[in-house]
Amino acid sequence: MTEPTSTDHDRGEEPCVIHHPNVDVSDIYKKFTPKTWDTFLKCMDIWKDHPHTENGKTAIKFLHFQNCDLQSAFLPALPVPTNGGFHRKCYQRFTDATRIKWLRKPRCDSVSAFFLKGKVKVLRHIQGDAESAKSLKMLGDSFTVDEVNFLAVEKFVYKLYGQMDATSVNDVRFDMFKKANRMESTMPPNNDALRQHILRANFQARIYKLSLMKNQDLPSPSEHGWIFDDGHLAIHWMTLPPAPGSIIELGNCSCKKNKCQLPNAGDSCCVSFGLPCTDLCQCKGCENISQMILEIEEDLDTDEDDQME
Repeated sequence: MTEPTSTDHDRGEEPCVIHHPNVDVSDIYKKFTPKTWDTFLKCMDIWKDHPHTENGKTAIKFLHFQNCDLQSAFLPALPVPTNGGFHRKCYQRFTDATRIKWLRKPRCDSVSAFFLKGKVKVLRHIQGDAESAKSLKMLGDSFTVDEVNFLAVEKFVYKLYGQMDATSVNDVRFDMFKKANRMESTMPPNNDALRQHILRANFQARIYKLSLMKNQDLPSPSEHGWIFDDGHLAIHWMTLPPAPGSIIELGNCSCKKNKCQLPNAGDSCCVSFGLPCTDLCQCKGCENISQMILEIEEDLDTDEDDQME
């Protein structure tokens, strides 16, 4: 975006105030009316909160030029420009309802959720259980979660799965497993994974409760249910191994393609679970062998050669 000056886009004294370089300067040009200007400013106010997008960067630059305080909760009532208008396609880039809806849509790219336990079902359960509502209300009171809060939220979770008399989510998982309901996705998380989930929920709830504070002093999310993986924020699913080492060693797969390499490996492949293939596997052309196994095999080959000599 360029500043609205008299030399912009060969339009004399009527430049496009938010011109995009991909839009032809011969596109339909209009003057702002009070209605289109009001709509435009409302969209600018939304886009400025998304500086990682191209439109967000343009909105911030535009509002800076208008001497607007970007930290203010509301934009000032700017007068309709008399010496500038807009190209139709430039205007649509910022006011398109589909794009605005996408910005406002809640997304779940860095949080976790329970399979088939949507917002409506959870809300209904809370509305009918004062104890659960009280325990969840405690989330976000501080950035730390004490043991009392952990246990209270855990109790809500196993009630959510219909286990009113359980004592822990691990018991709920075991009970569901005994009833042949063995799909991992249909079970609640185990105690260790649930604690990480609660830390994430509490961290976000705390930020929401501080939303009216202009300058928030936030701790690193890496201590609250996330980890930094190669510089990117990722979910910290568990602090414990997925199973005892003796069981992991018995895991096996029988992949016939892709050499047990991501991203094309199957869902049942060892590499999909972050595990190396073992001698029990029946895969073909496997390249998912741990360095330790390769070193052992190399040592065995060396011993055999020494014995032959």
